Amino acid sequence: MGRPRRRRDRGGSPSRAPQGAQYPQRQRARGALVEAFDVGRRRDLAAELDDFDDARDLIAAFRDDTGGKDEWHVYQACRAGLAAHGLDVAIDFCISEGVPSRQVPQVIERALLQEWAEHHLRTDPDLSTVRAADRDALVSEYRELDRALIAAATGSIIRACNTRRPRSDVGESAIIRREAEKKKKHMPVRTLIERSRHVTQAIKPCFMMSPLAVSQYLPPDLHFDVVIFDEASQVSPGDAINCIYRGSALILAGDQKQLPPSNFFTGSTADDEEEWSEDSDDTAEFESILDLAKASGAYRSLTLRWHYRSMHEALIAFSNASFYEGRLVTFPGRHSDGPDVGRCGGHRGDPRPAGPPGPRPVLHQRPAARVLRQKPRIRARRRA
Repeated sequence: MGRPRRRRDRGGSPSRAPQGAQYPQRQRARGALVEAFDVGRRRDLAAELDDFDDARDLIAAFRDDTGGKDEWHVYQACRAGLAAHGLDVAIDFCISEGVPSRQVPQVIERALLQEWAEHHLRTDPDLSTVRAADRDALVSEYRELDRALIAAATGSIIRACNTRRPRSDVGESAIIRREAEKKKKHMPVRTLIERSRHVTQAIKPCFMMSPLAVSQYLPPDLHFDVVIFDEASQVSPGDAINCIYRGSALILAGDQKQLPPSNFFTGSTADDEEEWSEDSDDTAEFESILDLAKASGAYRSLTLRWHYRSMHEALIAFSNASFYEGRLVTFPGRHSDGPDVGRCGGHRGDPRPAGPPGPRPVLHQRPAARVLRQKPRIRARRRA
């Protein structure tokens, strides 16, 4: 019982109790008192009771401390509850190190969280320790499988298109064969596609062309399942309309934070009137087909947050903070400087500087849908 107390340090030798007739009785009382306490407290308590003055002060303190016994029982109950969960080591640490009572809850909480973390590290396979060599081998295997997957997807698309090829050289196939055998006087591409449209779309279901090339080479009634504009923020509505009407669906991929298309060579035809009227045309107020589509309300936006085109995170950090409110997910580079830190032209191994991207619509039919992988940040799709 009672709380642990330190023995008083006095000068001189300790005073001993007189060795008289009452000594055996005192020893029995001392033994009974020591036995009433916890085993860990008995040794220090017996040493304090050997000194007559210390024993007198200690007994007086016991009489004055009326709540010590209840406090001790509460302590024992709490310790037993913590020991049931393996936290008695934390209590022993607090006692041995003399941790202040106000810090004991923080020590127990830390021990609990540490044990929880170690338990999951031991039992969760995903959190188990992995050697660097094993991790490198896993990365290499993933890269090989990824390259194999790309090759397999390309092969499956080629095989799907080959199954649609004509089996005989009659009809539209004969026209293409005959034009291929000519040395001169070739049929214009527009006329050739118009006369062999079915075979052409069966063999090549996906066309990637500029808006000008679409008007120049494709017949006006050649139809596609979907028309996709990449870099739609740089395509004016006038340049896009000749592509849009040729498809059953429209996908616009672009970024309104980028510069709009230039009208330097076309001149300004904007209406200077500020008042609205029935005859006014506000289409010219929208600089790109992306702006016009988003303002129409007929399209919903799908934001792509991952940015992976920059070879170093610093190249996109300013734009991410200034224009995209820090919402882009970027990837830190391994090296902070070097001759190849930056965005190259065609690919990472191309030392040429990147040039301005050219807007090109993609017109395709359903079998080639798996090939189309766009990389813009904003997409707009027409509601069904």
